[in-house]
Amino acid sequence: MTHEQWLAETATIAQTYADTHGGQEAAHADVSHILYRRAYERDRWPTLAHALAEWTGVVPGPGPAPSVSPWPRVGLSYYASLTDPRLDLAGFFARLRDAGATLTRTWLMDAWAVNQGGPGQYDGFVPFVRDADGRWDLYAVRPDFLERVRIYCDLANAYGIVPLLTGLELYTWSARKAGMLWVPDQSPLWMQRNRQGLVYRDDDAFTKLATGGAHQWIASFYGRVVAALDGLVWAVELGNEMPEKELHYRLRDLWRAAGYTGPIGVNRQEDTPGQFVNMKLGRDFEQLAYHGRKELNYLDEVFPREPTYRTFRDWFTSPACEPGRITLSSDGCRKSVTVGDVYDYDALGAVFRDALSRGFAIEHQSALKIRSFQEGRIDLNDLEVAWMRSLTA
Repeated sequence: MTHEQWLAETATIAQTYADTHGGQEAAHADVSHILYRRAYERDRWPTLAHALAEWTGVVPGPGPAPSVSPWPRVGLSYYASLTDPRLDLAGFFARLRDAGATLTRTWLMDAWAVNQGGPGQYDGFVPFVRDADGRWDLYAVRPDFLERVRIYCDLANAYGIVPLLTGLELYTWSARKAGMLWVPDQSPLWMQRNRQGLVYRDDDAFTKLATGGAHQWIASFYGRVVAALDGLVWAVELGNEMPEKELHYRLRDLWRAAGYTGPIGVNRQEDTPGQFVNMKLGRDFEQLAYHGRKELNYLDEVFPREPTYRTFRDWFTSPACEPGRITLSSDGCRKSVTVGDVYDYDALGAVFRDALSRGFAIEHQSALKIRSFQEGRIDLNDLEVAWMRSLTA
């Protein structure tokens, strides 16, 4: 295809997009999310602009820096919303908007998206190309995955939602999660069976990831994601319930080196009052999420090993506390795994209302996912729209 033919195709698709999306041609002049498959024919270019540079010789510069200011105060999430093709994205984001949410958290890598036939598993969007022998190539990012990331974030923005992309979750690889309820077999997944011969499983993996050399593949992956989301508004969370502190710093530096300029959030395995100070919020990272606070009495639980603030109440009432940098998440707050009886909504609602009154953000892991594990399907009616609305009424 010549450059002129490419431009002609672009013009045709741009007009078609405008005709089918209410004439919003100006808002969608860059139709790269439609042309990604073409741009990735040889899996060489992160965006359409880079692909066109092959003909024009003009290397595209960085686009508008993503920004999230102020941090969204209300989040509602289905963590597989990015990777699960069964989800009606427009319907999902519309319900989030109706719930008063302006944030949603989702995983870039999802162990359940590689269907091995177990509970909650499905044929989903996975980040890497898989060889015929079942090995994954950590340097070959799938075009349809990046296309999905672009469409997902673009559509979220259209509904006033900031996507919070969690870069690493332990379910695909760490021994800390292996064998837990519903967790798939990790051995066939990309972190343990790949063309590069890398195996991330035991705790020493935390000291190897993102250290350079063979373990630097993740820098390439982040670069492709950043390029695919050029100009959109989104945010990064480095990992889900991830322990080692130094890994957070290495991953942060890789996102920055990839060109990401927006806020970076952290969530440690240790949900203790002192993590805000420990992670140097406001200097080294922008946002901290606490998990598992499901009853209001958590405020007075004593953490005797903490050096300064022994209870959350002590920390939250300290002059050093910055409410705008704290998120309380309902991840880890389940009451049961029974459809229709997942949370104690009265108790959790009290926690969330108290958090909002202190100026914190909240992020709720919706019960939506439970039906997938129990019945093999998802139902948007499981999103707690009315309950979420009641929290800010």
